[in-house]
Amino acid sequence: MGLVASFAGEAGSYTIIVIVVYSTGETIRYRVALTISQSPSASLWQDLLNTGPPVFQQSLDKQIVYPGNHTVYSLPSIFDQDNDTWTIVVELGSTVPFA
Repeated sequence: MGLVASFAGEAGSYTIIVIVVYSTGETIRYRVALTISQSPSASLWQDLLNTGPPVFQQSLDKQIVYPGNHTVYSLPSIFDQDNDTWTIVVELGSTVPFA
């Protein structure tokens, strides 16, 4: 059993009465309270949209690290057009396969 409904009225509080009729003839009524809120403004929808991921402002340079050497690599600046916060996590894993 499924119920699909659409609503084209005004915002406000409404009571819906659902009537279930079984094959035995038994009828059960349910009262459901429904509150319809105003639709968010177009500007709120625009604020909620994510227009893209954060990106490095320059391409990343290829890095080669040799055993026993110490290398420091500074990442380029990151830009996010939505001003979202971001985190970078680096997981190098095991070096055993390279031994």
